Amino acid sequence: MIDSKYIAFACNVDWGNENIPEILSILEEKNVKITFFVAGRWSEKYPELLNSIIRGDH
Repeated sequence: MIDSKYIAFACNVDWGNENIPEILSILEEKNVKITFFVAGRWSEKYPELLNSIIRGDH
């Protein structure tokens, strides 16, 4: 067994926007960084949320 305090966490973003602000808030509160895989059509539809993801250093 590997003794590690790290995990890899990824989130595919190709759907709506209703959960992203809460997810980002929780990640910031817990000082957690994850990888977001963002679809082009989503990023065109929700550019401000994409910028929030980027500002969070995800």
